[in-house]
Amino acid sequence: MTDDDDRPELVELRARLHATMDEARPLAVARRRKTGQRTTRENIADLVDPGSFVEYGALALAAQRQRHTVEELIKSSPADGIVAGIGTVNRALFDEERARTMVLAYDYTVFAGTQGLMGHKKLDRMLELAATWRLPIVLFAEGGGGRPNDTDAQTVAALDTPSFLSFAALSGLAARLGIVSGRCFAGNAALLGCCDVIVAAEDSTIGMGGPAMIEGGGLGVCTPEEVGPIEMQTKNGVVDVRVPGEAEAVAMAKRYLSYFQGMLGTFACADQTALRHAMPASRRRAYKIRPILETLADTGSVLELRRDFGKPLVTALARFEGRACGVIANDTYHLAGAIDADAADKAARFMQLCDAFGLPIVSLCDTPGFMVGPKAEATALVRHVSRMFVAAASLTVPLLTVVLRKGYGLGAQAMTGGHFHAPFFTVSWPTGEFGGMGLEGAVRLGLRKELDATADPKERDELFRAALAFAYERGKAINMASLLEIDAVIDPADTRAWIVRGMTSAPSHARGTPAPLHRHVVAPGLRARVRRGCGLVRLRHATKGVSRIWRFRSSSLCRRVPTRRRAARTATRRLPDSGIPAPTRDGRHRRAPCSACGRRPRLAGRPLRVRSREAPRRRPRRGMPRSEGRVAPRSLRDPRRHKRAAPPRTAPARARAGPSRRWRPSKCPRGTRAGGRPRLARRGRGRAG
Repeated sequence: MTDDDDRPELVELRARLHATMDEARPLAVARRRKTGQRTTRENIADLVDPGSFVEYGALALAAQRQRHTVEELIKSSPADGIVAGIGTVNRALFDEERARTMVLAYDYTVFAGTQGLMGHKKLDRMLELAATWRLPIVLFAEGGGGRPNDTDAQTVAALDTPSFLSFAALSGLAARLGIVSGRCFAGNAALLGCCDVIVAAEDSTIGMGGPAMIEGGGLGVCTPEEVGPIEMQTKNGVVDVRVPGEAEAVAMAKRYLSYFQGMLGTFACADQTALRHAMPASRRRAYKIRPILETLADTGSVLELRRDFGKPLVTALARFEGRACGVIANDTYHLAGAIDADAADKAARFMQLCDAFGLPIVSLCDTPGFMVGPKAEATALVRHVSRMFVAAASLTVPLLTVVLRKGYGLGAQAMTGGHFHAPFFTVSWPTGEFGGMGLEGAVRLGLRKELDATADPKERDELFRAALAFAYERGKAINMASLLEIDAVIDPADTRAWIVRGMTSAPSHARGTPAPLHRHVVAPGLRARVRRGCGLVRLRHATKGVSRIWRFRSSSLCRRVPTRRRAARTATRRLPDSGIPAPTRDGRHRRAPCSACGRRPRLAGRPLRVRSREAPRRRPRRGMPRSEGRVAPRSLRDPRRHKRAAPPRTAPARARAGPSRRWRPSKCPRGTRAGGRPRLARRGRGRAG
């Protein structure tokens, strides 16, 4: 030990930090052991890689210094009940950038895991970092909600805290996983509900209000375990993954995060020829979909979500040759694969999750359509099943569809992203059968008059069977492929190869906004249109210095940014990696490729003021029109108001003539040169000599 180790400030710091550790709190650890649970710091140590966790706000104390001394608060409120920091998860499989993870863990041994004023302040700080740097978040949400006895701040209800909004705003920006073991009520449950996926242990009970709030509202007296037990919360879809305990929950969190961290280099799969015998001989017989999915995907890579909710539909994360993707599949053991309200909500939410983080979606379709009937309509079926079309319409990731057997009606269209040509490919096994509705119902509806007119029951049955056989032959997969309504009929053993080829040929975000952030700086105040270019453009106000990111479809028009004329006359600098070059002499821009995506943005409309940060501003040379040195401040003018065209640019005397030398590109046919390049028309009272 050196002399520096004995410095009083270091001794004090070590004492304060030691007070937050489990070794300094044996009574709190004993209480956790009594309930069969681990401490918060034990869960964090199990989650992150050894030595990678750095803690933020470890010295925070509860805002109760008016009621207790600092020494008492150090013992009773370490870190104010929430341990927050940044570390790495799965660093052995992925690089440092992909493995980085933020951990937010409420400590139930500190005031029952309630949310105090300092805890909210710490949480707001961490959420700001997560939003800025796109950090995935793992939330240990055990706790009782808001803490009413923090007295240091002058507040009444403390309803102005931005924590819940900030956490919800991370949707689609950073992966958020919630873990709960034990009791989770009120504010803690609100944060948990904002997570993309919730993993809960068997001893969990989750509710938006605890027993005290329920009793205070005059709603009766109940125990915490009666509020929202795990059986209830898995059947209604609140919990995505149910596990035995905390250790299994942490292991599941690592596995879930790996799907969003990148591609694995090693993989294995089952024998694909077994899929040729996966379908039963009878077309009316149910079969198990999960063994088919496990055979198709990499061995041990399937992670099913919300298994006990929306049972007619299976949603799972999986890998094909190490590439992560999402899978939706119909389960014929429930409603014969028909999609009800819960299944539609389950599918729509899952598609949004995959789309937000760039995971391709594989659809294994075998459905007779949407569920129908008075009981089904009582569940608001119309609204719920339509969510599948809404979610599919905004997908930017490739959708790969394989029809295993039935593809009927609107339900089959929903499983294929809206229609059969919406996916990157729609292929079918030889057992596929198709129709606008179920074949039996279609025949009875189409031949109602003929069947009613046939008096003999035997003859009526023969007529029905003959029409049904014709409809079945007409709806076979081979006939569908011959009419190009589907892309191909494939050997079931080739299904995995088709999926892998589709995932490698159609990169994520190919249908919409590109995933990377393309940092173009465009001069505002001028109306610009971006066509077939990058999906993200940064517009910077030249005078106010503020920036905004604008999102486009690849074929849509740029939003117009109205500013005053003096803002338009101020040149703006482009970022070093911008794909927009310096303007040419006629005020147009060359089609330079973007450094992020390689595309060539085409700019039309008013010429844009862009100059490089490295190059000095060019000034007009003597004897040269001003527009050759810089872009004219106005756009094309109405040809009816056009004055005589400008003389050739090589005539210095004509260029200097007249009291006003304001030049602009002309749209008038008289001012257009051969080859479509516009001349420069002068504006002013002077005559061109």
